[in-house]
Amino acid sequence: MLTAYQQQTQRLLNDEDNEYYNLADLTVYINLARNDVARQTECLIANATLATTANTQQYPISGLTPPTGLLAPLGVRNMRSVAAGLSKRLEGRSWQWFSNYYLDGQNSIATAALPTLWAQQTQGATGIIWLWPTPTGVASIVTEASWLPIPLVDDMTTEALPAPWTDVVPYFAAYAALIQAQRMQDAQALYGLYEKFVQSARLGVTPGWLPGNFPTLKPLQAGVDQSLTMAGPNARPSQRGEGALT
Repeated sequence: MLTAYQQQTQRLLNDEDNEYYNLADLTVYINLARNDVARQTECLIANATLATTANTQQYPISGLTPPTGLLAPLGVRNMRSVAAGLSKRLEGRSWQWFSNYYLDGQNSIATAALPTLWAQQTQGATGIIWLWPTPTGVASIVTEASWLPIPLVDDMTTEALPAPWTDVVPYFAAYAALIQAQRMQDAQALYGLYEKFVQSARLGVTPGWLPGNFPTLKPLQAGVDQSLTMAGPNARPSQRGEGALT
């Protein structure tokens, strides 16, 4: 897959003979592009298991074990406890709401075998998951998160990005190469194409019959809503960018 990305990026740069941009630099730009796609579209969603510890309320999301092909979690989307073969959803709250109402007074010292609420403090890979009540022992919490892909180093590296997101990677990679070459006007034009193709991919994979349950490209959300391509006149972006066409 890496070679295919490199070749398409070279075509966009009109540099098929590798005269102006070396492959090592293009590989860096390709991996930057893959990370950008994963961040903006949340197209890499996977589960990991969080094992609680007795009397421990805080857990770094970096402690989640990445599934194959994934590098690091960016944010938690959903959590559910699993006990005796039964699954039960934990209520997710914003950090401000959680800290105001569950880290104060008697709520702050509540304990239980299984937590019922969760919130994420701070964003990104350094985020901390807080649970309430504080678990009294070991429990398995299935955690749904958005992830970054592992970097591509050769054609043997697993590409975690699914189609059609793979189609847009070379456009961002070529944009980054043009920025490095100080070709700002050309870079801006190529970034515009990147945005269009990412939006096209998002619209293509989000079912029109149930758009509110699927993630959407956050920076382009306003444009999608405004065009009313998939939303009605009262459409509004969601608070967390998850599905947002509601």
